[in-house]
Amino acid sequence: MLAALLEHVAPQAEIVDAIPWRTIRKDRAGDGASAEARNVLGLANRARDHGCDTVVFARDRDGSKQRQSDIAKGLEQAAEIFADLHVVGAVAIETIEAWVLALLGHPEPETVGKPKKERLDGHGIVSWSDMAAAVANARPDERVRACAPRLQAWLARAERRAGNAAR
Repeated sequence: MLAALLEHVAPQAEIVDAIPWRTIRKDRAGDGASAEARNVLGLANRARDHGCDTVVFARDRDGSKQRQSDIAKGLEQAAEIFADLHVVGAVAIETIEAWVLALLGHPEPETVGKPKKERLDGHGIVSWSDMAAAVANARPDERVRACAPRLQAWLARAERRAGNAAR
């Protein structure tokens, strides 16, 4: 799904690796930090080990404002520790499906109580490949950006990294 989204703003990007959040090796550099922040650092370390100059991720908030705060701290730490690495990351409110709903034209996707159900019922998207196809066919215009601030922030980071001014 993120690969399809990245294609909109950085079609020249080469994806070197992908990993589910739950299998990220937490970085010890974040000792004393939350597990979420250490995961962000772990991703950054993994990207550096692979010789990458950018790491891209999204994490569902799933109702946890603490998770959102921890990810923000992880992003700050990653910027300090890995100064030569670009980090394109954000927390989706409440899930990444809300971003898909935004791209499909839903006016307030971050307020949908059950975006997965809305995705299934409202748009017939039943698999990750369906979701990736919906994202690939979408156009993240200014209206879409305005209705999903975290998606907007993610796209802006990706555009800055790709060298594109906000489209």
